[in-house]
Amino acid sequence: MQYKLSLQRGKGGASPLVSEVAIYCAPQNRRPQLSGLAVAPDGSKKNGGASASEDGLANGEVRISWIGSDPDDDELLYSVWLLPEGADWLLLKDELKEMSFTWDTAGVPDGRYALKVAASDSQANPAGEALDRELEGDEFLLDNTPPVVEQLRVKQQEDAWELSGCALDEGSGVAALEYSLDGASWVGLSPSDGVADGGREDFAVRFGAAAPGSHRVVVRARDRADNVGAGAVSF
Repeated sequence: MQYKLSLQRGKGGASPLVSEVAIYCAPQNRRPQLSGLAVAPDGSKKNGGASASEDGLANGEVRISWIGSDPDDDELLYSVWLLPEGADWLLLKDELKEMSFTWDTAGVPDGRYALKVAASDSQANPAGEALDRELEGDEFLLDNTPPVVEQLRVKQQEDAWELSGCALDEGSGVAALEYSLDGASWVGLSPSDGVADGGREDFAVRFGAAAPGSHRVVVRARDRADNVGAGAVSF
């Protein structure tokens, strides 16, 4: 900024004197900053199966967090938005002052989604001068549906018994299988193809001769989002 003063002598030839110059101006508003949008398990909730992680999966109650700042130290208000695949942005929560929000995904259909957060300095600036900024996160898969264990069958093979069946998971895919005979400790179960990584995993396992009488085998399957489903068969 530059300024210029033009001075003239007063009556009697007295020299003018300047002792102070004051200039008032309104600073230009600067845009808020956003970074670090993340989705993680909500550790404050003891819901067991909640998860969201770096592998792009989410379920249960998840904590959405971000880092917001303002170069003018204006107070910011945040809003969180959800984008279902093939649809428009939906508002999850607005007028947030904290840089986090817990989202309960119960009742939300499984599928692919994206999140974004918006920051506004509207509380600290006149209408028409407020600024905002948005930050979009990566796409993730929401999976709240447990695997289905079906087609369970136990048949006798010479001096042993064979358990067979399959586990289905259309969301994140089957990640692990286990079985328990008559309430005993869980035993790992390998899929027929050797790797639990698909939407359908067939399995078959032999175990030793059982004592006379009725017995019950429970098979449980866990998917990549940590949902657990189970099935049982008696013989």
